[in-house]
Amino acid sequence: MVSATRPSVRILSAARRHGVRDEDIMHAFRNPMTEISDDDVLVTVGSAVDGQPIELGISYDEKRHEIRIIHAMPARASYVRRLTWQ
Repeated sequence: MVSATRPSVRILSAARRHGVRDEDIMHAFRNPMTEISDDDVLVTVGSAVDGQPIELGISYDEKRHEIRIIHAMPARASYVRRLTWQ
């Protein structure tokens, strides 16, 4: 059965390992600039509140109907190069 409600979003403690603030994680989550799919994990690059690119690892837990942010850090050059500025 598919739920009609939006999934909740949870930042896991592992995502805080690199010192990225929750506010910046959520801003990057809401404002993705590029996405790279890697099996069960989606890697996105979005911007922090100050505009710095943030790399996120995101997974979805179907059982809990929950989006989990499992990784967050300043974006590595390999991901930043994928961005296309217009």
